[in-house]
Amino acid sequence: MEYIARLTLDYPMTFETIGEGLRLFEGWALRDLANYRMRCQDNLVSCFRFFLQLGPSLVNIWVPCSSRSDDESSHFPSSKKRRSSPQSWLPEFFQKHLNESRESFSKPLCNPRKIRGEYLSALQAHVNSSGCVSCTKVHTLKGETFCKELEDKLTQALNEVCTPFILPRMGV
Repeated sequence: MEYIARLTLDYPMTFETIGEGLRLFEGWALRDLANYRMRCQDNLVSCFRFFLQLGPSLVNIWVPCSSRSDDESSHFPSSKKRRSSPQSWLPEFFQKHLNESRESFSKPLCNPRKIRGEYLSALQAHVNSSGCVSCTKVHTLKGETFCKELEDKLTQALNEVCTPFILPRMGV
């Protein structure tokens, strides 16, 4: 039952999604599933808040982050130099997931197996918009470890939630 409950986290828990399957649920089972989902949501929200509260210590592997490499930026007047920072793109990434995790019923919950691809998309958008070379270099050196730790923390947050499901009540 826990495995099946975990699979439901990949989908919104709305009437449109559940549809005709809603008839298969007994009241107590639907309530238990909703409570399980809310506890998963609470753990993910706490996890993303933790990432955001770490602030500079979390993103220190990206410092210094600049929009151009030192060689390229020396050819531009200082007014043309663009600076960017992981203090913007990485916290924005976590904030987006925090906001989405708060919408536990209308959207799927964050899937730790998909976070790496979403992180890579955010990094790519940062690099494309800013021309940042240093974040690309840091990702090459430390990004896989960072992604693995991120996946592990999110998986742990979900694994801490146990399903409350009990066997159907007979003759009660």
